[in-house]
Amino acid sequence: LELGMAMARRFMDPEEHDWLLLVPRGHAYLRYVSDLAAYDPAPHDGSIESVVRPVVFWLSSRGDTVPETTPREVLSKLPTFQDRKRHLDAEWDGNPPWADIVWAASRVAKSRI
Repeated sequence: LELGMAMARRFMDPEEHDWLLLVPRGHAYLRYVSDLAAYDPAPHDGSIESVVRPVVFWLSSRGDTVPETTPREVLSKLPTFQDRKRHLDAEWDGNPPWADIVWAASRVAKSRI
């Protein structure tokens, strides 16, 4: 249902809404959702690396993305972000505000690690 809504929203207003579909590798999604056949959902194996690659590729094809960001760069900064996220979790008893998480991610992304 949510995917159908996302797809419809994209067709109604392509400048304001976009979507990416990730599916587990080997999943028989086409047997159940045949309308997706033309959209080539990005397969993953559940690992961080297999999710980061298609997400960064998809983001890089958006018009307002940060240029020259690669999956390797994202993955190289992931341990630093995970440390900061653990710190936020400890400070907020496991439920930090979303804005603080985004701020931490932004600072890590801008750092020269």
